[in-house]
Amino acid sequence: MLKIQNEEMFKKSLSEGINLVTGAGFSVLASNKFNESLPLVPQLVDKICKEYDMQIHKNKNLSWLSKQIKRTKSTEYNFF
Repeated sequence: MLKIQNEEMFKKSLSEGINLVTGAGFSVLASNKFNESLPLVPQLVDKICKEYDMQIHKNKNLSWLSKQIKRTKSTEYNFF
């Protein structure tokens, strides 16, 4: 069994929300509330491009794409 040094602080943090810093591949087997697999970055980029009717240059990444959409459609993108 895992021993937690400060269990009360840990429980409080869980109830208030925490950020996890994980390595690559952490969410590969994860699923959403509809039991669908979470997309990997290439699939997510494709999905975002389709949703916002955009084409992305092969050298651009998810970070670049997110910044472009947030500049023009930030409200819609936050709900995506």
